[in-house]
Amino acid sequence: MSFRILLLLFLTLFTGCKNHSADISPFQKAFQSEDSYHVGLNPTYLVAADLNHDEILDLITSNTNSGNVSVLLGKKDGTFKDHQMFPVGKRPKGMAVGDFNGDRIPDLAVLNNETDDLTILLGNGDGTFKEGGKIALDQRSPLFLATADFNQDDRADLVLLSRFDHLVVFLGNGDGTFTYHKTFNVDDTPTALVVADFNNDRQLDLAIANNGPMKSGIQIFLGDGKGDFVSGYRYSGKNFRPLFLTQADLNRDGKSDLITVDAIHHNVSVFLGNGDGTFRNGETMSGDTEPISVAAEDFNGDHLIDLAFINYASSSLVVLFGNGDGTFQNAPARYQTRRGPFSMVKGDFNHDGVIDLAIANHGDSSVSLFLGRSLPLSR
Repeated sequence: MSFRILLLLFLTLFTGCKNHSADISPFQKAFQSEDSYHVGLNPTYLVAADLNHDEILDLITSNTNSGNVSVLLGKKDGTFKDHQMFPVGKRPKGMAVGDFNGDRIPDLAVLNNETDDLTILLGNGDGTFKEGGKIALDQRSPLFLATADFNQDDRADLVLLSRFDHLVVFLGNGDGTFTYHKTFNVDDTPTALVVADFNNDRQLDLAIANNGPMKSGIQIFLGDGKGDFVSGYRYSGKNFRPLFLTQADLNRDGKSDLITVDAIHHNVSVFLGNGDGTFRNGETMSGDTEPISVAAEDFNGDHLIDLAFINYASSSLVVLFGNGDGTFQNAPARYQTRRGPFSMVKGDFNHDGVIDLAIANHGDSSVSLFLGRSLPLSR
């Protein structure tokens, strides 16, 4: 069992060249070769948004060891300008992008892990930011952050996870400031969450990956539309330590399913949604060496949802091609990434109508872009 991922995620809480695809199935290939861009020191999290209103996606990384975020402004051809850096706090980790002050310009919220606070950066509309203030957190080691309108007032809210088993909700005031709402206890060492309506009541819910050794697994919090949550479905199992998760409708039944990656046991697991906030076990597949992040999308143009996941230890990207029923083919596509890929985001970065992937590489302080093939594949 490898502990490199745990050391990277938890112990650190306290304290440009081209590569080419390799070992790719001759039947399917989702991405072209990769290009990379330098950013700040040891990026961990990555988000995408159109920061300067040119209808082209831009990228932002949180740079853990340089105390800043890097902004890469996109070009029409899928390339990016040299990064600009904006200071935040000590050891920034999770980020969320949204319009926090109602000016229709994307803003940024960044968790500072060492100082236990939250930096708000307000967008200027040209890809630059000004500091909008800091929020002191009554939580140690904040790690993961997301934004959505949880109380249905048309204002962006924030939800964060701290390493010490808490979920915290801040409600947006609509002017770039936030008001603390409530803290909820979660199971053991939450590391990631995803927002969706899991029980079809038109209220946003949360699915949380708990990675700790005492009570690991998946935990669902059902939202009431007022910013409060009730703990619901839980799943834990032997040799199951989910580190990250995402959601998609894998079997085309109109219900959200969950996909997790487990870096300790090197696997990817599927949980099929029942539409009532509960799930049933699906496939568990080999994730190569220390899978750390996963994305779900139709990557090869056959109108079925596929999975892409990155492996931290082997510095690789793997694509599993979906069958449309929640299962996946046995002929994955594999690509070499740069050193220590940590997180990724999907989007159409070159405006060709095909989904691409951007990856933040913690090990060599870069962002890699994998452009999707421009011609859909058929089976």
